[in-house]
Amino acid sequence: MKKFFWSLLLACTILLPLASRTVYVTRHGQVGDRNYFDKAVRDIKLTPLGSEQAELLAKYLTGKLKFNGTIYVSPLYRTIETGVFTAKLINKKVILEPGIQEIAPKQTIRGMTSAEIEARFPGLTIPGKTFTDKWRLSFEDNDARQKRVGDTLNRILSEST
Repeated sequence: MKKFFWSLLLACTILLPLASRTVYVTRHGQVGDRNYFDKAVRDIKLTPLGSEQAELLAKYLTGKLKFNGTIYVSPLYRTIETGVFTAKLINKKVILEPGIQEIAPKQTIRGMTSAEIEARFPGLTIPGKTFTDKWRLSFEDNDARQKRVGDTLNRILSEST
């Protein structure tokens, strides 16, 4: 019920006032278990199936939906991996936005720097206004996460009107 309420609240407070534009919210492709943790990037990467899902999502967004807008991703590796499939098809860069990170794990793992991200995704990313090197959230409860994500979405939407 909580999940449904949050989805309904998100739709009512953010999506309904946007009659003149469309916002797509997607999730990253499939990730594996801790065996997919890559020490070099200090994060879990997409599985081969996750990469295929990200590619299909990109083709659907840019083909059937004719998407050609702005792409925001959290600086988690798997979300960058997913977003760049679409970015490549529309010749744009993804914007690294920490405020939309879905989870805040119990253990803090140092995130990647801008240079490390650029080395792995050359010419495909732009640090957003709140991105800082080695950025990673940790130890955040559900209420704090919902507030952070909601505040971030409101800021992004108000800046892009």
